[in-house]
Amino acid sequence: MSKAILAAENFSAGYAKPLFESANLVLNAGEVVSLVGPNGTGKSTLLKSFAGLLPPLSGKVNLCGIPLVGISMRQRSQWIASVFTQEHVPYGMTVREFVSLGRIPYSGIFDGRNDSDEAAIDSAIQNVQLENFVKRRVQTLSDGERSRVFIARAIASSPKILLLDEPTAFLDVPNILRLFRFLQKLAEEKQMAILLSTHHVDYAIRFSQKLIALDGKRKIFEGDAAAVKSAGFLSWAEE
Repeated sequence: MSKAILAAENFSAGYAKPLFESANLVLNAGEVVSLVGPNGTGKSTLLKSFAGLLPPLSGKVNLCGIPLVGISMRQRSQWIASVFTQEHVPYGMTVREFVSLGRIPYSGIFDGRNDSDEAAIDSAIQNVQLENFVKRRVQTLSDGERSRVFIARAIASSPKILLLDEPTAFLDVPNILRLFRFLQKLAEEKQMAILLSTHHVDYAIRFSQKLIALDGKRKIFEGDAAAVKSAGFLSWAEE
């Protein structure tokens, strides 16, 4: 039986008004879930609400059975890791230095890292195959290489849930395939829930256990690829 890591009840997100109707959504341990839909439908906003960066406009979000609003910021940062588009890197920081930021929820801002922190950093670097880049400055990397660095920083925190905003945006086909296969393996081995937004619907269908789909008409639907397609929530991608 799947274990729910995140459960959203009667949930809707937005700013002045909801971007989609309220819905019940669940992210389970060991699952890769793709968030798909046209631009401007609320994918990034939904991810920010799940990350605790934006309060829901309706309903509530529970993390491991606990209301997200009641979890301390430190605990939340240990349980949830996220990568959003247009993130900035401090000037001159090397790959290893940047990935090590993922351990701040445990080591503190004064960098009291121990052996387990160093092991988590090494593991994250190895998992995304960045061993040959550790001394490189992040600013010198390509967009695709930099996206892997952001993911490594996120998984260095050993989270229960990983939220990724368009991680495939700057990747070529071989690297998109490599990323999805890696996320599948990571979710299964670490029993982590992974939610990523993507415009690569074909890969989302192929590699995700289920989809959360937005249709651009304030509708939202959760289900496996066949159910989402049957409900008409992928028609925007077929035109």
